[in-house]
Amino acid sequence: MKLTLDPGAAALLDALHAAGYAAYAVGGCVRDSLLGRTAHDWDLCTSALPQQVMELFGTEQCIPTGLQHGTVSIKYGGQLYETTTFRTEGSYTDGRHPDAVQFVPDVREDLARRDFTINAMAYNAAEGLVDPFGGQKDLQNGLLRAVGEPQQRFTEDALRILRLYRFAARFGFTLDAATARAARQLAPHLDCISAERIQEELAKLLVAPQPGAYLEPAVLAVVLPELTPAALEAAKPVVDACPAGEENLPVRWAALLGTLGEADTRRVLKRLRCSNACIEETAVLVRETAGEGVCGSFLLGHESGHSIARPTACGSRVPP
Repeated sequence: MKLTLDPGAAALLDALHAAGYAAYAVGGCVRDSLLGRTAHDWDLCTSALPQQVMELFGTEQCIPTGLQHGTVSIKYGGQLYETTTFRTEGSYTDGRHPDAVQFVPDVREDLARRDFTINAMAYNAAEGLVDPFGGQKDLQNGLLRAVGEPQQRFTEDALRILRLYRFAARFGFTLDAATARAARQLAPHLDCISAERIQEELAKLLVAPQPGAYLEPAVLAVVLPELTPAALEAAKPVVDACPAGEENLPVRWAALLGTLGEADTRRVLKRLRCSNACIEETAVLVRETAGEGVCGSFLLGHESGHSIARPTACGSRVPP
């Protein structure tokens, strides 16, 4: 199989190979390329140690973004390419970050530490696709599955539970049964994740085309305890009926949280560290639909959501 590499990524891989190091494009860029989508961030992995990467490309071209974890960002052609040494990880005492990493010579050991099979593939022009966990087949089958033992993956890093539903919603994939079961069982571990990271993942989930089916009650009970199970079920079809995309995130938040009322909606979004603009716009939408129930009429379509709610919330700062 041959993929078209970003020119900068291809040039950096060639330079690493010429210096005698193994190197690959890895993760999301490989996944998106296999899906026929444009990959915006090209991450690389290599057998070269961070110091060797910096010696090869020079300190002016390199930013030591995470040397303790083996990561150097290389500036090339006006872009940054995050380049990480093959590694394995130790225990995760805090349920979020590895206590230590160990550099290894084989990319397959590195791929084994990653979250989902569709993100655990590597590629270079010489070897083609390196896919030890069946990520390409899972992409073809529309399946999201943890690498190895799901319980271990989610115990290592609880944020992966939210990432599971976010990726599934983004691509419209089915969840592997064992992976979904482990995510539900370990959802209480999300209480160790910062509000900012929870908000970031929830926002990415909500802007997906049809996120309703991926708003898992066991997970929402932990990250949005203010929302009752009945309110969540009622909100799901309304969220799906609202326009998708990042520009419509406040509309989706309002559809999800509308039954809480304006004051509690503000409190929830403030707790999640949402931006002031997002809080204000969402709160206005909730206020304006008060009395219409969760299915407030102008939450249900792009015309009303944009032309009424947005100018009311933000005036001329948001285009109609």
